[in-house]
Amino acid sequence: MRSEEQPLFQAMLRELVAHLTRMDLVSAFDDTIDYHLHYCFSPEDLSTWSGNVLILQSDDDPATTPARRLALRQVHPQARIHLFQWGGHTPFLSPPDEFYPLVRTFLHES
Repeated sequence: MRSEEQPLFQAMLRELVAHLTRMDLVSAFDDTIDYHLHYCFSPEDLSTWSGNVLILQSDDDPATTPARRLALRQVHPQARIHLFQWGGHTPFLSPPDEFYPLVRTFLHES
């Protein structure tokens, strides 16, 4: 994240979580743990999927390593891929003027 964007994202995060209760946070944490313990995605999971795939990634995503981004692209070699510059983990917030038109175009063409 660029330093000039930090106040904006801090304010957005405060606004997003201000209404959450302790129970909401515990529930979200439990869901995340359950997912990681019980779900293992494999390319075969999409063997019957006939639709198009759009992969949106950021070159500076702190939550997804370059190796994981590459692995996702290798699972979907037919996918349309867009790599955001400076999108972080939330490209729908960082460059929204770039993000939403890409998604709209993909959905209209699919």
